[in-house]
Amino acid sequence: MKPTLTLLTVLLLAPLALVHAADRFIVEDGQPRAAIVVAEKPTRSAKLAAGELQAFVEKISGGRLPIVTVSAGDLPVIIYVGESEPARRAGVDAEGLERDAFRVASGPDWLALVGRDWDFTPVEPWARNHGDWQKNREAEWLSLAGHPWRNPVAASLYKDYNKTLDIWNLDHRGTLNAVYAFLRDLGVRWYQIVINPDGRVSDLDRGVAKARWQDWSSQAEVAVSRDGASWSAEIRLPVTASDEDPLHEIMGSMPFKVSEKDQQSGKGANLPWHFNLWRKLAGSPAETISVFSPPDPETKDLHDTLRFAEIYVR
Repeated sequence: MKPTLTLLTVLLLAPLALVHAADRFIVEDGQPRAAIVVAEKPTRSAKLAAGELQAFVEKISGGRLPIVTVSAGDLPVIIYVGESEPARRAGVDAEGLERDAFRVASGPDWLALVGRDWDFTPVEPWARNHGDWQKNREAEWLSLAGHPWRNPVAASLYKDYNKTLDIWNLDHRGTLNAVYAFLRDLGVRWYQIVINPDGRVSDLDRGVAKARWQDWSSQAEVAVSRDGASWSAEIRLPVTASDEDPLHEIMGSMPFKVSEKDQQSGKGANLPWHFNLWRKLAGSPAETISVFSPPDPETKDLHDTLRFAEIYVR
């Protein structure tokens, strides 16, 4: 039997208390003080970016920022996500930016997260799923080609599309990069810790460029027990409440849960880690053997944070 890997993915979030411009907060006491403004027909990158910003700010602070296309209404702060007429009137656009690059700008009562976006449009015919090519599309392709040429790209192009997120791997995502850079400044992190049956640990910081994934150290302590064909692992992670975060950025604030009274009064908000745990065969592209938090049935995405569990430290 091949050994298995156990992968632990932890999403770490930091408080939003300092996210403000002068006296204008994005969220204050769990209540939204800003609106996210997008174009009437945003790019896929901008649409996803606005949703990500809304979701993570709510996870951090408890306040859900509305997403609008015209104005912020009575809210005192505007966050422009992606190119739009309102953002251009504020003097911010993607002019001169390279592919996937972004621009962050701010004023007394607004913040702009704008990047170079482009929506990929697949050329017909292309398969919508695994069996769609031979069943519905290949005949059309052969008719167009006039020769029995194979077309492996069109036959597997559906793998580059995430139906749940409505985004292609081939889309240009400058605005999404802008939002992720902003969230990272707030303390949002994607960490993945991989443990094998021999107790070896591989730490990955999934929130940075792939070339720097392994620069991070979790300083995790792991104890592995093997019994024939089965094995188990215990893992201990250090946490710190220090803003200096001396433990290689594993945490800028300890994951905690406030009292029910403080939560109801709006004076405090819970700050958990969000995590998932799963197993798969080492070196195999096969599906996971088991998973703590089941992925989306269509995309099989193990990084759906809405399905993650929460960890608190007392």
